[in-house]
Amino acid sequence: MASWRHRAPHRALQALRQGLQQQPPGSLRVVWFGGHGTGRGEEGGMLDLLTLQAALEAAHPQRPLSLTVISDNRAKFEQAIRPLRVPTFYLDWNRLTFHAALRLHHACVIPVRPSPWTVCKSNNRLVTALHAGLVCVADSIPSYEPFSVLALIGPCASHLTRALADIDRLRAQAPANVRAVEARWDITQVGNAWEALVRQNLARMHPTPARSAA
Repeated sequence: MASWRHRAPHRALQALRQGLQQQPPGSLRVVWFGGHGTGRGEEGGMLDLLTLQAALEAAHPQRPLSLTVISDNRAKFEQAIRPLRVPTFYLDWNRLTFHAALRLHHACVIPVRPSPWTVCKSNNRLVTALHAGLVCVADSIPSYEPFSVLALIGPCASHLTRALADIDRLRAQAPANVRAVEARWDITQVGNAWEALVRQNLARMHPTPARSAA
């Protein structure tokens, strides 16, 4: 049983890879990932993708594209996202396959409907996608603003249309974006920042006694 559980995510990843490879040559692979809902009784999560429906469907006839959802609720995907008039794929999130799945794609969309909950969210998803070398398009929340030179931050639907029209140039910038993220936001940099903060607060709580004059 344990062996089957280990193999199943990799089989699902292989099925996704094959599905993407069967798309027309030159197809753009767009991905969204995250929890299917906010868990707070409000719309959000996967359903935020519906704010991009018109942009995706309008772009598809100009240049073929597909949309992959990596999440934790296939039923919601089948009900809300599968009906979009673009090819769609679903993959259950799994730590064993997530990063490999992300790198199968060209661009990541992160639509965010404003709420007291989303305005406080971290930059985790954006940094993860940038570090994977993806072109990123995201609605604006405070934690995303520092990345405006690396990603298209603002009205997600209109920025998506712009990104799809200029995708080749934006993809060429991806390696530089990865280096920029690694220089400031990789686990070593974040760990060092947390260590410095902890040491600073410990020093305030337990100041070193002043040495008496000889």
